[in-house]
Amino acid sequence: HRDPALSSLVAAKLERGWSPTQIAHWLRREQQDSLSHESIYHALYTGQIRAPRQGSLLRSGRSLRHARVAKPRQRRGVLRNMTSIHDRPASVEDRAEVGHWEGDLIMGQRPSAVATLVERSTRLVRVVALPNGYKADAVRDALIENLADMPPQFRRSLTWDRGR
Repeated sequence: HRDPALSSLVAAKLERGWSPTQIAHWLRREQQDSLSHESIYHALYTGQIRAPRQGSLLRSGRSLRHARVAKPRQRRGVLRNMTSIHDRPASVEDRAEVGHWEGDLIMGQRPSAVATLVERSTRLVRVVALPNGYKADAVRDALIENLADMPPQFRRSLTWDRGR
């Protein structure tokens, strides 16, 4: 760091097992110095603060920071043999004809949920109560019942939001 006295003070605290965050808070409180924990990490990794003895000054023992390991993809919610949304006809994409719906499940405090249906052309919204739960069979039955009063030309397709 630019101040040798401050660098040696930080190095001493690190040797005693303090974390850079603890040191930054202590400096702010005790010495009114606004050195951030990121500045301390930066000084460590660029060699501006050196350990008098061999090894790392960080409690973790690491000498360098490492990128976090990517979490494995969750398989929850993956549906097999589904038609991609990109395979919809052009008339659905450009909203040229009425009767194409987009559906989504809105979760409340478990176990409550409602289904929403939005017609792509008119942007008509229907909120469907799910009194029998939000499992696939119960949602299917509630949607069929809700759309039964619609003329067939207004029930052409339903694209369901597959996100978690």
